Amino acid sequence: MRALGRFALLLWSFSASAEEGLKQRSDLGVLERTLCQAKHIPSSLETMAQGVTDAQIAGLFLRGPAWKLHMLERVWLKKRPPGYHGGSFGTCGKQSKTAWLLYTRSPAPLLHRNSALVLPAELAQKCRKIAAHSVDPRGGNANNLEVFQGRIQLPHHEAMVSVACLPNDPELGYQTWFLVPTSRAVLRHPLPLELKTGPDARTMLTTWIQGIRKHAKLKPLSPISGLSAAPKFTLEHQKVELSSVASLLKRQGLRLRGENLAQGQNLQEIVWLLWMSPQHRDLLSDAKAEFLQVFLESYKNRSYARILTAQKQVEKNLSVAED
Repeated sequence: MRALGRFALLLWSFSASAEEGLKQRSDLGVLERTLCQAKHIPSSLETMAQGVTDAQIAGLFLRGPAWKLHMLERVWLKKRPPGYHGGSFGTCGKQSKTAWLLYTRSPAPLLHRNSALVLPAELAQKCRKIAAHSVDPRGGNANNLEVFQGRIQLPHHEAMVSVACLPNDPELGYQTWFLVPTSRAVLRHPLPLELKTGPDARTMLTTWIQGIRKHAKLKPLSPISGLSAAPKFTLEHQKVELSSVASLLKRQGLRLRGENLAQGQNLQEIVWLLWMSPQHRDLLSDAKAEFLQVFLESYKNRSYARILTAQKQVEKNLSVAED
């Protein structure tokens, strides 16, 4: 995805200041049953199936003495990840020793009105720009959707719609804040290509990407050699870091095309997100891309993928006018 933040559910613990405020969202209460019965942070498919369309939900469990809500709220505020503005917290029963914390990028949910999405007013305070795209779950490239007066008209066909925020921090690129299926049927669509067994997860992901390109009748990508970029355990496109990667590629005669960041409970969730997220799929299907580098790591029971694509630099020939 060229400028959009990759999305997925996070299982992460941070220490962060609550000076800017953290808004508690009652709509996230529908996830409590999944949280307490399954004892895991729900996957993207699980949250969407329950009507929660936030992408990049962060969460963690706490275990200890029976929690009082005012004490739990303090912990919730303290452990807020940077760049998160909403969320919720609770316990799995009145006397339970298990508590859960959730965090969302957006301080408020999207509203559905007729055939349109209505953006929460708070987004104007958190984002310099808002971008929206849609993609057909069966295949094809992403389509731009107009954001007009805080509303986004939904496509009339089955599609996955992404809403991305360009944060106020000038050092960060776009982040996908919402992923909205136009119907539940979208969630049941199979991927055009399933994962194939390989010697390791990184090889499996690389093979899947090459297969997706073949399915789209695009040329395979050659590996990028000697790139010292590391995997990321965040979903933020950091401009300074990407500038450093671009400089490394330039020494090899290459130009950076884009970066996809994804994470999930497992590799299967990652490839589902890469396919269903409009801008992420566009980068995988970029006809101008010629080279590929895939990083894949596990951290705290999560899988983290970082995908970089590049093309050969085009040297500009200088023309000389003759008298």
